[in-house]
Amino acid sequence: MWLARVIALTACFIAVRCINPKITDQNYALTFNYLQKYGYLSKDVDAVPAQRQNDVLRKAFEDFQNYYDLPSDGTPNNETLQLMNKPRCGFRDILNHGTKASLSKWPKTHLTWNFYVADEAELSTTQHSALTFERSETNPDYNILATPTSL
Repeated sequence: MWLARVIALTACFIAVRCINPKITDQNYALTFNYLQKYGYLSKDVDAVPAQRQNDVLRKAFEDFQNYYDLPSDGTPNNETLQLMNKPRCGFRDILNHGTKASLSKWPKTHLTWNFYVADEAELSTTQHSALTFERSETNPDYNILATPTSL
């Protein structure tokens, strides 16, 4: 299994170098890991035959570029690499590799919010539920933290 992974990674490296000869060994490792981490490249890429590695990587780059509305040429061009190097959250963009319905990008960019603090009479009622509520500052089941994003 280890040898198969090394061979697959080497084939992927050669394929990426063919797509963009300017990509360095370090950039290759970063882009390969990035594409896997965020769901564009399957975790079992080792099983892909070496002759298909180039197609698999090109598709992964195309999916990434389409997801972020970049010009989609399927290559790790400068614009793509710059976006990959920006800080971001750790959630995957594609939840289940290979299914179109698995894209997790939220189409909404303007979010509204509300925080309602119920009074104790509402929280302590057990009339319609088996749940009881009690405030605990020392050992709560859930901590809710709200901070302004400008901090």
